[in-house]
Amino acid sequence: MVLNRLVEPRSKRGVDKWVNKVYRPEFEQLSLHHYYRGLDYLEKFKEEVEEELFSNVKTLFNLNLDLVFWDTTSIYFHGEGPDLSFYGRSKDHRSDCKQVVMGVLMTKDGFPVAHQIFPGNTADTDTFRIALEDIRRRFNIDRVIVVADRGMISKTRVKGHIMICSLALVMETALCRKLQIGSTFS
Repeated sequence: MVLNRLVEPRSKRGVDKWVNKVYRPEFEQLSLHHYYRGLDYLEKFKEEVEEELFSNVKTLFNLNLDLVFWDTTSIYFHGEGPDLSFYGRSKDHRSDCKQVVMGVLMTKDGFPVAHQIFPGNTADTDTFRIALEDIRRRFNIDRVIVVADRGMISKTRVKGHIMICSLALVMETALCRKLQIGSTFS
């Protein structure tokens, strides 16, 4: 499925047909149910895969997590949808359909680092809080600078936290400048 995404992206059903155009003896053993079940199996190792991928590409592309972006979108379903699907605030204006909320964490250069899937009735502010705790734990980040749109900062507590972080950054920058100026005169 990864090879297919790189070469000729298709759905899982499309991958099942696509493998007939690719010579690889191992592919002959696969059928459609393997592609469906493969993602369930892979999901069990999501964190390990994301961390290992980031670890491998960070030196190759000189990546760091000094500035990251978190954004969410809603994905709606016709019919019942998966267990996490609920009615919620749809960004697609489809309040008639159940949905899930997907969040993606990216570097400032646009490289995806991690993703999370949330129940369809989860507010953006809640996804942000969960994602922040997760990236701090998984990627050993101490300091976080928040870049958020209006949907992420609708709660007073989050607004206050952002304001305090902004003030701390301004004060730290000013202090560093003062110390650098002072050391040049010493």
